[in-house]
Amino acid sequence: MESQTPFQLELSKENEDSNLITPENNMNNDKINQIENLSIKLSSFFYFLMLIIPVSLFYIGISWVFGISSIIFSSCIALFYIFLYLYIVKFKIEIKRSNNIIDVNVKNVFGCNKIKLNGNTHFYCEEPTDDETTLTSFFIINNSNFDLDSDNIKYKPARLFYILDSVNFNKFCNIEKKFEVNNSENPFFFDITKYTSKKNNSLEEKVQLSNKSFIKKFGEHFFTLYLDFPSNIQTFNYEYYLYIVSFFNILPYIFCLMTYFNSNKKEFISFLPLIIFPIIIWILMYSCNKCSAHDSRIDFIFSKDFKRIFIGIVNYKLNGYSNTFEYHMDQIERFTVQSEGNDFSNLNVILKNKKTDLIKRIKSIKSCDQEGLEYILNGKINN
Repeated sequence: MESQTPFQLELSKENEDSNLITPENNMNNDKINQIENLSIKLSSFFYFLMLIIPVSLFYIGISWVFGISSIIFSSCIALFYIFLYLYIVKFKIEIKRSNNIIDVNVKNVFGCNKIKLNGNTHFYCEEPTDDETTLTSFFIINNSNFDLDSDNIKYKPARLFYILDSVNFNKFCNIEKKFEVNNSENPFFFDITKYTSKKNNSLEEKVQLSNKSFIKKFGEHFFTLYLDFPSNIQTFNYEYYLYIVSFFNILPYIFCLMTYFNSNKKEFISFLPLIIFPIIIWILMYSCNKCSAHDSRIDFIFSKDFKRIFIGIVNYKLNGYSNTFEYHMDQIERFTVQSEGNDFSNLNVILKNKKTDLIKRIKSIKSCDQEGLEYILNGKINN
């Protein structure tokens, strides 16, 4: 993948020796304090809107047979689904830059923040894999230069990025060009072969390894090894859950209407399946999601003086660690990544007391990532 040419805001330097307020100095101040705003509506919002509204109207349509009370009740259910949809689904992204400090807010239609980042924020727009479509994934990267002394980093993993799916490539690629700066290191452009000073046989091989490396660098003290390429697959998709419940709940709803209005005793217990069915769907979707999920990444976080290292295996929800390790660097002999057959490798730390700790059994790690990971970890020991 070819790297996009970033945009850099050029700032004029003030004449520090002059205390006079001149038009030229005013112009420089305006450039320094320049504020840029951008707001883009997300196409995925309108996609789900086209799905949820016909289903909601169908609830009202099937209630005409049972009279006005049924229409009122069905309208309440339809409005309930639409309200939940409007609250859950992301509506627009707002970006504001002032003095190269970038604030990002992804909001729902009511203006509530669903994603909020500020400070050292980067963007990465992935090129579409299919030539016939312009839809792609857009990464909002939180590159906040974490280290082991950061607040709560040992207890809760940092959220390194967010993904907006099904966005227009041309439109969101312009965001990357406009707001990225030349002197910043985008973690998604981290080249492990360049970092280890390895030379490739060809430029094509270098580009391929750079883009497909699962090791990312989020500052001098924070490296992470992704166990699968970053995506939204492992997170629970509430938008699809809402649509599935609203669609498949139609048949139980018809049954509830028939039971209630054809019965001599009007009991609201007849509508109990409308509550039970979403719970069953939730359990099934959540169970399938959990069974297919796995640990997402391994974080390697150094202290500012590189005398300590924290290793955290981040769970599939990205909200906690499934296992953690912490060492003083002078306790460690070396890190090794040992192949176990063709499919698995073991990440070990060998201590100076001859004890070996198994950090993680990794599936299908590439040779460039294996060598790069050992280079990064063992290089810090030597330092």
